[in-house]
This record gives sequence, structure tokens and C-alpha cells, in this order.
Amino acid sequence: MDQTAGVRFDFSGFNTREDFEDYISGRLDEYEQLLGKGVYNSIGGRMLSLMQKAYEQTGEQVAVLVDEYDSPLQHTLFDEQEHKGIVQVYRSFFPSFKTGDKYLKCLFLTGITKFTQLSLFSTLNNISILSAWPEYATVCGITNKK
Repeated sequence: MDQTAGVRFDFSGFNTREDFEDYISGRLDEYEQLLGKGVYNSIGGRMLSLMQKAYEQTGEQVAVLVDEYDSPLQHTLFDEQEHKGIVQVYRSFFPSFKTGDKYLKCLFLTGITKFTQLSLFSTLNNISILSAWPEYATVCGITNKK
């Protein structure tokens, strides 16, 4: 097949761990209805299983977009309890992309916080920040014609 499997998440607007985790779980439910449910219950395990199933069914690696990846962190910055909960959700979810890298074509993250400044994502160690690369300027929406 010549199609690429794609998975999209929009993390904007979450202020609590519960809402954030429910959103991710709900999105995974939608994709699992299309591809089939795996054996895992955690959101990280479910994401890994989803990428594997998409790869097996399409023969293509998965492209994942996480829009506004840093929004839940920004929205809970001054609420220590919720912030810690949000961090735990990230630590459960993001390692699936490293574990399942053979199923992953690309992981595209958008946000305003530089990813490398957030130590909680140490499991993703092969990140390139494209926003300042001229060849990706129109992809990231940052251009300035002189």
C-alpha cells in the first residue's frame, strides 16, 4: 500500500491530569476502533500497540502529530499538584515513541516551549528542532520575506 498511517493529537487547553489523560485515551479509542485494540491498558502501551497495528495493516510506518504538545504543562505551571499529574501522563505516553521507533516514520511536535528544555522527555533522544531550518520555514509557519 502507498498510504501512510497518521495519528493526530491536539493537546491544547488541558488544565487537569484527568482531562488530559481522558483526551489521550479517547483519541486512542477512536484509532483502536479503526485498527483493533491491543493487549495494553496504559496509554503508552496502547500507543505502541496502535503504531504496530497500523504498520502491520498498511505496511507503512506511522506519522504522528502532537499539536500544542506543551500546552498542558503551560496551563498547570502554577498548580503544583496538577502539573505533577500532567508530567506523569507525559512520562507514560511519550516513551512509546522510542520503544516503537521501528513503526514510527516521524513524530512532529508543535508548541512554544523548546522541547530540549524539558527534562521529562529524556526518553526521546533523537530530536531535531526544525523551526529554525530555512527548508522547513513554511511548514512551521515562520517566514519573513525581505
